[in-house]
Amino acid sequence: MKMKRIWLLFVVLTASIAVLISSPRVKFSINDNWRFIRQDVPAAIQLKFDDASWQIVNLPHTWNDADVMDDEPGYYRDIAWYRKSVNIPVEYSGKQLTILFEGANQEKELFVNGKSVGTHIGGYARFSFDITPFLRFGARNIIAVKVNNRYNEMIPPLTADFTFFGGIYRDVYLIVTDKQHVSTTHYASDGVYISTPVVNEKSADVEVKTMLTNASAQQGNLRIE
Repeated sequence: MKMKRIWLLFVVLTASIAVLISSPRVKFSINDNWRFIRQDVPAAIQLKFDDASWQIVNLPHTWNDADVMDDEPGYYRDIAWYRKSVNIPVEYSGKQLTILFEGANQEKELFVNGKSVGTHIGGYARFSFDITPFLRFGARNIIAVKVNNRYNEMIPPLTADFTFFGGIYRDVYLIVTDKQHVSTTHYASDGVYISTPVVNEKSADVEVKTMLTNASAQQGNLRIE
């Protein structure tokens, strides 16, 4: 029995490694070494902006970790900026690159190399953007994120018995895929939805819906295994 368990574990590990090697999708963290300042600096979107004096932080990060515990009433609820330099290998030219934020509170605007990529409102859901058109491959790229946690009567919850911490408080990833791929930008999901419309004591129906993206200029046939 012990040998069977060891063999089963070996088979599972081997299968997992094979899937990893054959997968066309690469996902890696960019949490380390962001530049941060707790004030509004509109010029921070510029590619050549000098942020050397800014604080170096790693994500997850909040700018309210100290001021909610000090003797001063209230805490900072306004604009702050994050910047990061990322080198994108020339080998990724022809791929699609998505940036995925697991969470940031609560209004955000993303800039890549000085260009506005998009905005997201709300502090408790992840969001993603296709940043491929904004990148320079084989070169340095600047990602800048404007974040604020100001009170906004249009964004629930309006009040609560907890602090509305501002910042990029969850992980951030870059995802590299082929132009034709399982979607990375459909509500920042993994692109696969599983439901069980019929369930009873004897059987169950399972439905799998997969969102596909074709970012290339050509039509193509896909085989999903």
